[in-house]
Amino acid sequence: MELMVKDLVVGYRDSVVIDGFNVVFSEGRTVVLGPNGSGKTTLLRAIAGVLRPLRGSITLDGKPLGKGDVGYVSHASGLDPSMSVRENLEFYAEVKGVEDFRDVADKLGIDDLLNIKVGKLSNGQRRLVEIAVAMLGKPRVYLLDEPTDGLDVFFARRVRETVKSLGGIVIYTSHVPSEVFEVADSILVLKSGRMVFYGDIAEVGGAVKVVARRERETLIIEANIDEVPRTIEDLRHRGYEVLEVRSTAIEDLLGEDHD
Repeated sequence: MELMVKDLVVGYRDSVVIDGFNVVFSEGRTVVLGPNGSGKTTLLRAIAGVLRPLRGSITLDGKPLGKGDVGYVSHASGLDPSMSVRENLEFYAEVKGVEDFRDVADKLGIDDLLNIKVGKLSNGQRRLVEIAVAMLGKPRVYLLDEPTDGLDVFFARRVRETVKSLGGIVIYTSHVPSEVFEVADSILVLKSGRMVFYGDIAEVGGAVKVVARRERETLIIEANIDEVPRTIEDLRHRGYEVLEVRSTAIEDLLGEDHD
């Protein structure tokens, strides 16, 4: 399965944000990384069909994206805060032609939220419900626009674990480089609407530092790039909170200054 973005030009009024963009996304998780204003949200909105491109095409296995192909989690929540979680899921299940939402609710562990009004949920709980809506109908493409932004450590981790359980093509935007090592199979780096790198996470190379804390103890561990996920898992198993993962290679791609 391949999602092909060809010669894509997208903008708002007289401003072009994405200019001549070409990429082929395959099955697995791609983290689109870039500073604010780099075009991450615009790219996802174009793929989702929310924003009409000025030029170019977006196809899935050679055909235009159809109804039900995409599950999209955007910055703007489509949930009705005056309705319960159950009512919201029932509404979107009907819109998508899905018989039942309960298998998705079970998978995400949100059964205890079903009778609560969305307006009373925490940010993390609401994000899980938004992902549940995106999962209805088992779409082939998932678009998640900075889904952990503004969440506490607990819910950010739950969202990342949920993302890792998704099948198909998953495109996940972030401005936090450390998320790459917890989510990505591949990484795409955007700067000013242009792609400066796209490839497997192992191809990034360079030195990686993992900073973690347990009570008053702080550790700084240097690891090879392919060892980072295992290092993070081991630290958390030992009771450490991972504060930061820094890659000099990714910082160079983003144009960030090193300490």
